[in-house]
Amino acid sequence: MRAKFEVDLDDLEFLMFLNSERVFNKKRLKMAEVGMRWDPKRLENMIKRGLIGMLREKPTKLYALTPHARHIINSVYRKLEGKEPINTNARSNPMYAAKAPYSYRRYRKQANELNDAIIQRQRRVQESQGTDGPQSLT
Repeated sequence: MRAKFEVDLDDLEFLMFLNSERVFNKKRLKMAEVGMRWDPKRLENMIKRGLIGMLREKPTKLYALTPHARHIINSVYRKLEGKEPINTNARSNPMYAAKAPYSYRRYRKQANELNDAIIQRQRRVQESQGTDGPQSLT
């Protein structure tokens, strides 16, 4: 996620906490930051990066996650649930670029193993549907 969407783990945790909220205020944001690394400009940075949008300024500022932030969260969940493999194309995933930093290259093996597990599970599902699926009566 860091390489593709430029979102680090703290930002992702923050977004996932706020994902269940349609609209939130500063008080709710402060609650989301409990237990996280202190960053006084977190909200400002996330607004600049297009992850959080301001819905209303007065009388109380109200915020919401942007469609881009929701896309990131949904992508993470699909990968964790095994519904979507990690893209291994160097053009769309900087982690697989030839000149990727060492920190990105370190995770390639884990990403490949996760993709292999997803593919194996999909094959098992297809095989079980093919043999145990409904039979035609003709």
